[in-house]
Amino acid sequence: MPIEIPLTDEVAPDLTTPPSRPFPIVTILLLLISVGAVAAAFFFYQQSRSLGQQLTEIERIQQQQKIKENQTIFTPTPAPTLELSPTGTISATLTITPTPAPVSGSVFGTITSVIAAATAKYPAAQLLMVTVSAAENPATAITKYWFRQTETDKRYLYILSEPGKDLALVDQQVYVTPDNNIPSLNQLAAAGQLGLDLPEALTIAAAACPPNFSCHFTPVSGQYIKAGVSLWQISYKPTDGSKPFVIQIDAATQKVLYKNQ
Repeated sequence: MPIEIPLTDEVAPDLTTPPSRPFPIVTILLLLISVGAVAAAFFFYQQSRSLGQQLTEIERIQQQQKIKENQTIFTPTPAPTLELSPTGTISATLTITPTPAPVSGSVFGTITSVIAAATAKYPAAQLLMVTVSAAENPATAITKYWFRQTETDKRYLYILSEPGKDLALVDQQVYVTPDNNIPSLNQLAAAGQLGLDLPEALTIAAAACPPNFSCHFTPVSGQYIKAGVSLWQISYKPTDGSKPFVIQIDAATQKVLYKNQ
């Protein structure tokens, strides 16, 4: 009896195609590690960049602090305006003839004689300040030592010192404006504690001269006064009317307190 093979629509499996396999776990782990490494690298890059910016800011702040410490810890006090009437006359009542000021440019070398000249006529005279014109040349510099006639009486005089001449007292039509109780320098002078003399102050001022300013060829004036601290104010004033260079120096510590350039 013949064997019948039933017909069917089913297709026999293709034994040549490999069976599908699940995605390997190792590959997943490698991908996760790669993603983590990239994220870590980006994080460290951001941290490094932020740290660099912080270091730059710290360096900038430190530099600013150094500049402040080295230059300006002092708010300058405007120096009083000195006014002298053109009709002022030189007194001829001096009872002593002090030694002329030395040509070296020192303004404190004869300070004892200067105070003696003032107190000879006004026993309670108080030294308030010293001004020097044409300070760039000691041979022609003119120095004036300004006094209040008493501790409280706001009338004034000055002792005039010129190279090669005796000291002279001028006490008529002399004004100091404003006189907001300018401290006396008598005690500092008596104790030898006035500090820097003019030549040393000029040396410090010249060293601090701006590079675009010709301090060596500019008329110089100086003023010594006690304004919180005892200080020298050195002014270089160009003859063409351009902006002057002004510097203030602590006479005790030799520190630059202020300069306008």
